[in-house]
Order: sequence, then C-alpha cells, then structure tokens
Amino acid sequence: MVRGPSAVLIAYAGALLYFAFAAALPGLGDSDATTIVSGAAGMAALGLGVLALVPARDETGLLILLLAGGGLVAGAMQVAHAGPGANVAKLLFVGAAGMLLARALDTPAVIVAVPVFVAGIEVAGALGQAGSPLIHQQADMVNFVTFALPRWGGGGASQLAMSDVLFLAFYVSAAWRYGFRRRPTAVALYLGLFGALVAGVAFGRELPVLPGLAAAILVPNLDRIRPLLATRD
Repeated sequence: MVRGPSAVLIAYAGALLYFAFAAALPGLGDSDATTIVSGAAGMAALGLGVLALVPARDETGLLILLLAGGGLVAGAMQVAHAGPGANVAKLLFVGAAGMLLARALDTPAVIVAVPVFVAGIEVAGALGQAGSPLIHQQADMVNFVTFALPRWGGGGASQLAMSDVLFLAFYVSAAWRYGFRRRPTAVALYLGLFGALVAGVAFGRELPVLPGLAAAILVPNLDRIRPLLATRD
C-alpha cells in the first residue's frame, strides 16, 4: 500500500488528471445516468484526496501550511477561471481545514454532537426552501465555494459544496483518531455522498449531503461510541 507523501502526490495527480479530462469522456446517452456516474467519479476523486491527507491529521504545522497554500492557489486559479483544475487546490484547502477543525475539537462528545447538529441544520434548511447548497446545476454565483464535478461528454458540471468535503475530512480524521472502523466508515461516507447525488437526481431537486455523512460516521460505530463517551472526558 502506498502511504505518506507518495500517496498524496498520486491521489492529487490523479484528481488533477480526472478533472482536467472528465468532460472529454464519452457520455452515457441517458442524461440522468451520465450525471450520476460522472458525479460519482468526481466524488471518488475528492474522497481519495481527503483520505490521502489522513496520515497528517495530527501534524498541525503541516496542515496550516497546506491550508494556506491550498487556499492561495485555489483563489488564484478561480480568479483566472482555471475551471475544474481548481478543484485540486480547493481539495487541499478544505481537507486541511477539516482536519484542523477535528484537531481543535478533540473531544469525544464532538464526534456525536457535530454530525447531529450540522445534519439538523441542513434538514431544516432543505425543508424550509427549495434546495440547499449541495449538488446542483446553477454554479455561476457559487464557484468560489463549490467543487465542479464535470459531466462526461461536456454540457456543464454539477456542484458539491466545499463545506460537505470539509466535514468529510473532519469525520475521517475523527474516526481515525477515536478508533472507529476505518474501512467501513470510509465506504459509508462515500456512500453518503453518492446517495445524496442519486436521490437528488431521482427527486429532481437539491438535497442535503450532511445528514447522509452524519449517518455514515455514526451508524457503523454505534458500539464504539458509547464506551468512548463513558471513558473519556
């Protein structure tokens, strides 16, 4: 298994190549199928980028450098209209931010409180209006705070909020820190992203991602959360 700096380079180089050429890949004929498959591939690229940063989750100085560098490059690329290639710099920025947040909130109760709280906020927002800043097709005014997920065959891109990937990084970092089941949790988190994509296409509206991520971090680890809360302050 490739780990350390090599894993980061491979994951981010792969993401850069994918986002640069995804629009040139052939579409699947059916519009909904193309949206789902291309969105799932884009989410996989983002998820692998987050996982590649996990070994650095306790390196505060390094994470701050990645946060600053990723943010500066992402901002410059966005201003220059670099397109989907800016996703890689944004990923470095929000991945580091999520892990720094997990480092700052290093309390067992937080791993339950944060998912429940942010999921509740998103559900309330989704019920109160026709959509939430999750996955959607109208990107012009929100390019700075979203990841563009290019559609195969061209024709625009879906969007995933940077806040969703930030909390993905937060949950992954906390799961590794507190001894949660790593592979099942990582798979469940990805399925949480994918499930929101599929449901959004099926219902024809924007649906919140964070409730699915909350379930993904908590449900596979229910038996480990209670002892953790009982034995640690």
